[in-house]
Amino acid sequence: MLDSSLHSAKTLSAPVKSALEELLGRPLAESETISVKTYKTDSAAPEQRAEAITRIQGFYDRLGDGMSSLSEVEQEELMEEAMRTVRPGYKSIK
Repeated sequence: MLDSSLHSAKTLSAPVKSALEELLGRPLAESETISVKTYKTDSAAPEQRAEAITRIQGFYDRLGDGMSSLSEVEQEELMEEAMRTVRPGYKSIK
C-alpha cells in the first residue's frame, strides 16, 4: 500500500480538482503538482500529550528568561538575526 502519491493538476478529474481546491482554499493551476501523503495519527494518551506540552512550555519559558536581561533594541536585533538565518532574503519593515 502506498503512503504517498503525486498528481498533476491538469490530469485531475473535475470533482477531485474541486475537492482539492476546497481543501487548499485556492484554485489549482494546471502547472501544479499535488502531493498526497497519509500517516497514522498520534496515539499518545492524553496524559502523555499534556506532559509533552508542559515540557515544551517550560523550555520556552526558560529560553524567554534569558531575554529579559536584554534591552528591547537587543531583543529586536536578535530576532532579526534569527529571521535572516532562516530566511536569507528577510528585510525588516520599520
